[in-house]
Amino acid sequence: MNLSYLIIIIFVLFIAIRRMYSGLNGRKFRASRIFSLPLIYAILLLFSLEGIYSNLDYTILVLVLIFPGILFGLRLGDNIEFFYRNNRLYYKRSQAIMAFWLASFIARIFLFLLYPLNILAGFIIDLILAFTLGLIIGESLTLYSRYREFLNSNRDLNGGQ
Repeated sequence: MNLSYLIIIIFVLFIAIRRMYSGLNGRKFRASRIFSLPLIYAILLLFSLEGIYSNLDYTILVLVLIFPGILFGLRLGDNIEFFYRNNRLYYKRSQAIMAFWLASFIARIFLFLLYPLNILAGFIIDLILAFTLGLIIGESLTLYSRYREFLNSNRDLNGGQ
């Protein structure tokens, strides 16, 4: 095995373990984080599409896959939990979305490593990325909605303060 592949695999495992840990134990809530992740994924997808396809049909097919992802993200995002730890607001993401994100992340990396110049592999990577972007957008919309509900319910419990 090539040393650069080993470094990439270690890096991917590090990211995967960190994401699983924060997904299971919760992350500090920041509104900017909710919307920055979908933005990063959108930029990745746009760069990926720009680099591989000049075919409008492929591009449209990939972009259309974002919408079913949003619907699934809205549906699966219902399992979000908010809680306080050390007087800071934390949240736990949907386990289903976290599992899909992790599997798709690993699949995209390995497809890229195994078939770096294969157009079909690039297309599959883009399809996975587009659907994952939709999932994350749907989850982010649900997360922000639940955050507002959480604030309102806590305000009601504290006498409207």
